[in-house]
Amino acid sequence: MQIGEILHAILCAIGDIVWRAARDPTRTDPPAPAAPASSRRPGRDERRVTDIKIEPLTAEAFALFGDVFTPPETPGRLYCADALANLRPGAKPSLSLAHKDAVATLPLTVTQMERHEFSSQTFVPMQDAGMLVIVAPHAADGGPDMGHARAFLSSGRTGITYGANVWHHPFTLVSGAPGAFAIFMWLEGGAGDEEFVDVPHHIVRA
Repeated sequence: MQIGEILHAILCAIGDIVWRAARDPTRTDPPAPAAPASSRRPGRDERRVTDIKIEPLTAEAFALFGDVFTPPETPGRLYCADALANLRPGAKPSLSLAHKDAVATLPLTVTQMERHEFSSQTFVPMQDAGMLVIVAPHAADGGPDMGHARAFLSSGRTGITYGANVWHHPFTLVSGAPGAFAIFMWLEGGAGDEEFVDVPHHIVRA
């Protein structure tokens, strides 16, 4: 047999094996290797948005984040200085008056938090308007720990002070008319006055 005939016979045999394997119903292919974790699209559970339920606003419930105060019921004066803090000798006291027309509705999607690392921040209502108060402890790797965030709703007779370096939601009114507030804190005029960060979406519900 010539070399050409031998090669032709070998090729025919290989082709016959491949053809039979393709027609074999019991043949299974090995599973494709899993994509690296970094390239996988998140599943349903990984994309789930966490809910935060509004709690009653009391001094005890809010104690880890600052102070809650209401006007005295009898003649006299109430001092609300427990949570006030200024951690920069060069910062100056700032008292401002804010009128807010925009009123959000519940449920509300939280996408951003802020903090004033070196100063407390106090909100005193001057009209009967409900202010949404969302706070979070610090995460171990920095930023707010939204997995342990808490939400409260203040009334038009309740003021609050966020302690220095407390992560909280930007000024937001809900469920009522526009309102006016007096806001007190210490400012230095630099980047340390306030910091805003984007956070994974959380939904606040009543």
